[in-house]
This record gives sequence, structure tokens and C-alpha cells, in this order.
Amino acid sequence: MFETKGSNVNRTEEFIKEGYCIKTIVNRLQSGKNQDMSFPNIDFTEIYNDEFEDSTWYGYFAETNYILVVWDEYKENEYRFIKYVEWTPGEEILIPAEKLYNKIKYMLDNNLVEVDNEGKSNHETWIDNLPKRGEFAPLQIRPKGSGESVIINLPNSHQRIKKKSIMIDKSYMRRIVGLD
Repeated sequence: MFETKGSNVNRTEEFIKEGYCIKTIVNRLQSGKNQDMSFPNIDFTEIYNDEFEDSTWYGYFAETNYILVVWDEYKENEYRFIKYVEWTPGEEILIPAEKLYNKIKYMLDNNLVEVDNEGKSNHETWIDNLPKRGEFAPLQIRPKGSGESVIINLPNSHQRIKKKSIMIDKSYMRRIVGLD
């Protein structure tokens, strides 16, 4: 339909021009496996250098219209399309996003980010004092992915930290698409 030839539809000229992005929400058989909605990894250098209104975060939450495609797992590992919902984030997302962004920016600007990791056999535990789940609900920041640590350096302090992503809580998104 969009002649993507295998590439990401969110990167097509039509979607970029109109400010659309497709996100998938899956209603899993085991509710504990439902997932938060993730966004690309946080660029701490951008936060350090740019104000919220000039950031990609602002683009995500003030300038993007989402097409939320909802799937249902009706048998283990078998899915069917339920519906799609058009959603534009409002102040309920934009306000906590700006507050979270500015909190991280303040911490970076003032060298207040504390990072500690301890090696335990083949697994490293990373601990930091960045905002935790619930502080800026329905948003949170945390690592995403398979559990493999991708380590970056923070701007200014050059501390090593595990990459993190911004997420929207799954219960909030399930309410948006009418699953709760």
C-alpha cells in the first residue's frame, strides 16, 4: 500500500510529511507479558544540549499522530488484528514528558547523575538515580531490549551508563485502545 519494499512504513515520505507513526499493541494471553510502549533510546547529549521544545521528545508527544494497531493473541503465538485507533498525545502525556525531560536535563547540567554497577559473575547490575517508574506517570525511562547491556557515556560527566528508553505505561495505552 505504501510501497515500502521492506522498509519501515514510519519512514515513508507520506508518514513523515503528515506526522504519523504506527505503533503496535498486543493483547497477550498471559497479561503479564503485555508490554509498555517504547520509543527510541534516549539521547542524553540531546537532553544536555537542547531545550524540550527543540527535542525529539517534543516531536514524539506534541507533533506526532499515532496509529495504534491492536492485535489479540487468541492462541499461543497466534494473533489476529482487532482494530486500529488514531491517537494524538495530549497534555496528559506532554506535561509529564516535559517535566521528566527537564529533570534529566537538570541532573545532567549539574552533574547529579549517580551511576553504580557491580559485577556479579557474568551479570552486571546497573543502578542509577535517574527518575523511576511512577515519578512522571504514565511515562518512565528504563532499559529496553533483550537484557543485553548497551553502555554509553553521559555528556559532561562522561560516566558510563546503561542505555535507556522512554516508555508509556502499558495500562495507560491499553485504556487508550479500549482493552481495559
